[in-house]
Amino acid sequence: MDVQHELANIQNWSLNDAEAFDVLTNGITSAAGAAVNEKTAMSVGAVYACVRLICGAISGLPLPIYQNTEKGREKTDHEYTWLLNTESHPIWLATSFWQYIIKSKLLHGDGFAAIERKGAQVKALIPLDPRSVVTEKRDGYLIYWVFPNEGEPFWLHQDDVLHFSGLGFDGERSLSPLKSAARDAVGLALATSDFSSQFFLNGARPDFAIMADQKLTDDTIRQLRASWIERHSGQQRHKPAILPQGLSVKELSINAEDAQLLASRQFQVIDISRIFGVPPFMIGETDKTSSWGTGVESMGIGFVKYTLKPHLDGIEKELKRKLFRRGGPNEPYFAEYTVDGLMRGDSKAQSEYYGKALGGSAGPGYMTVNEVRKLQNLPPVDGGEKLVEWSQKNAQTKTHE
Repeated sequence: MDVQHELANIQNWSLNDAEAFDVLTNGITSAAGAAVNEKTAMSVGAVYACVRLICGAISGLPLPIYQNTEKGREKTDHEYTWLLNTESHPIWLATSFWQYIIKSKLLHGDGFAAIERKGAQVKALIPLDPRSVVTEKRDGYLIYWVFPNEGEPFWLHQDDVLHFSGLGFDGERSLSPLKSAARDAVGLALATSDFSSQFFLNGARPDFAIMADQKLTDDTIRQLRASWIERHSGQQRHKPAILPQGLSVKELSINAEDAQLLASRQFQVIDISRIFGVPPFMIGETDKTSSWGTGVESMGIGFVKYTLKPHLDGIEKELKRKLFRRGGPNEPYFAEYTVDGLMRGDSKAQSEYYGKALGGSAGPGYMTVNEVRKLQNLPPVDGGEKLVEWSQKNAQTKTHE
């Protein structure tokens, strides 16, 4: 197979066919009767917010490439740095590429990208729609069948595909959230949203009703309603009303059924947040608190540790085995995300942390001045590569290269 020719074919893909497949099959049906697929799921505010948050957080992280040397790991200017951080393909910014991959993982369980090589070197990474990819085990390897928008289906060897798997990977595919945990949660959100829309479309309950102590004719009711609207709408709505004898006003309060609907909608936001591992406050639900910490800072760090880190670890390992393969010319290299910016605390906590890291009279240091400045996005300074040590004998500091 001419892999280069086939890759050129899929560069002009449209997602219309995959979307049409979802429409024709209605994806899957939830217990609430709503069809759940990528398009309908992303129309739910909580789902969109969770996906946007995680995709944005990961796609904005630096992904430098390091090299293992005798002195340890060293940051390099490897040519793949451009692919992973700036431009994955002439029509794909790296940020858009990673957002597409993470969105695919969050909704479908797996993210796929075709690797375009020239000899032993990778020249481009092309994201694949997971709905258009079918896996097959063959001779101990995975084969990825791709169904393009035009032309015949073709396959790619596993060495030519980045497969970012998720929870429940069975050797071929991962568990799709839309077909498992998120199915009924999203379906219920869609059903209640549709019910609410129909409620307001067909005339939501008014705030009050005018009661009469005797039966009124249809003409009288119409005249009374028109007169009330004319006299007490717009800028006149706050003027006092004078009712004829025999008429009274009764305020209509929310009933138990409507109160349950509101509570259900709030629960759906929390339930969807739980499925995606996002603290509810990060998508605007502030009525519930998180157990990840006592403040926004602690909860933000918890989000990095417990939500983002599993995605980051999987990406790093897949890049290592496909782009920096064992036995290949790039074996000494590896890519690793820089999350220090997301893990920063407040100014006081940072000062205390960096003070201990730099060392001095209170103890030995394990970070240089320039390492600290780098974490703060500051340029290096002369002499900033020296590590401070602590002499217990005379409590004086000395430096060494």
